Amino acid sequence: MRRVVLALVSSLAVSCASPDAEIAADRDDLARTIADRVGGASFDAGADVDAAIAELLAKPLTESDAVKIALIRNPRVRAAYEELGVKSAELVQAGLFTNPVFDAQARFFDEGTELELGLAASFLDLFFIPIERRVASAERDAVKAELARRMVALTYDVRRDFVRVRHAQDLVAIARHTAEGAERAHTLRSMLHAAGNATDVELARDAMTWSAAELAADAARADFEAARESLQLGMGVASTAERWTLAPADAQAPGDAPANAEALAQERSLDHAASAHRVAALDAGVELASWTGLFSSGSAGAVAKREPDGAWGVGPALSLALPLFDQGQARTAIATALREREVALQRQLELEIGAAARVFALRLDEAARRLARFDADYVPARERFVAATLQNYNAMQIGAFDVITAQRALDDARRERAIAAADAALARLDLDELLAGSLDPARFDAAVAKRGSERAGDMESTGEHR
Repeated sequence: MRRVVLALVSSLAVSCASPDAEIAADRDDLARTIADRVGGASFDAGADVDAAIAELLAKPLTESDAVKIALIRNPRVRAAYEELGVKSAELVQAGLFTNPVFDAQARFFDEGTELELGLAASFLDLFFIPIERRVASAERDAVKAELARRMVALTYDVRRDFVRVRHAQDLVAIARHTAEGAERAHTLRSMLHAAGNATDVELARDAMTWSAAELAADAARADFEAARESLQLGMGVASTAERWTLAPADAQAPGDAPANAEALAQERSLDHAASAHRVAALDAGVELASWTGLFSSGSAGAVAKREPDGAWGVGPALSLALPLFDQGQARTAIATALREREVALQRQLELEIGAAARVFALRLDEAARRLARFDADYVPARERFVAATLQNYNAMQIGAFDVITAQRALDDARRERAIAAADAALARLDLDELLAGSLDPARFDAAVAKRGSERAGDMESTGEHR
């Protein structure tokens, strides 16, 4: 009896409430979850953000500013909040009583008119509404976790695009420097050729080198523009926006993967949280299916009847569906199977999160070590080689072409270093995204495939075969 009274009071309170308050509360909760995972501002439909975004784009753009812009301007963020609004409203709807039904009938006789009036409402709502609200609440929480995961994924996509833009910008500078060196070599060779001190083959070879370097510089520029477009798309900024520039690069090393990366990934997983809420919703769904099978419909109310002679009669009315043919076994079996399927998928998800954490941590550690080797040995060795070559040139022990060749080798080393730096930064972001709660199976597959291709390349270069 107490449960029925509580359900009645709760349902009446919900019936009098507007869904706007529920929607606003859920949106605030989602915004807090996103801020806790990735930081940054949240979507505010009433805010005039154009001036703020223009101000951020007018100054050198940082990675954190790019994330702020994306969380405010990207249309997918607006869509996510509206999608959550649907589930919030459905939760309010699940707590509402079914509207009572008024019924009127009239029959005309010679002696007078017979009039029958009835008013009935479903009394089963008192028992079913609490279960239906549990289902709707769990489904709302599952959607909220899934939307938070999608927003985390969006911010990390923006961060990856930011890394790619910076990487492409570095490669443009290196390619342009290499092309200028090739042009100087060709100009010098042309002067020597005109003086009869260079062969046609040497001149043609330098011309081909210069042409290839210019083509590489043009390709690098095109890659940079494409990377800019991808970042603008992630931020939700039109291509006609002000020509923004990047802030100076942060020389911070990617760092090592945390020792407890797998445990952190399992604990922080928004995918797992969404699955847990779906299991809770299906648990309540099994209970609801079992009860509705026995009591599919039932109403109680009052009926009034006026006889042709003018006499009135008033009394109670009751209707209840009898479970003679359908006791809800099939609906209960379906609900149970759906719950067990979700539990199995949850176990699979746990395995995938653990595997992704281990692979991403391994990739980050290897990328960090590779970048450290570039900075400690590879690039400095070539810088020393260029310096020594210049000294020999100044002592007139070697020619200018030797200096140009040494500088070209240094450009190649710096290009390789830039690629290694981008790979380390992307590896860091892949792991950080997982630890922020978002698992992207495609990135896990790509990391495994990349690892396999690198291993195959190592075996080919060393002559090792299976």
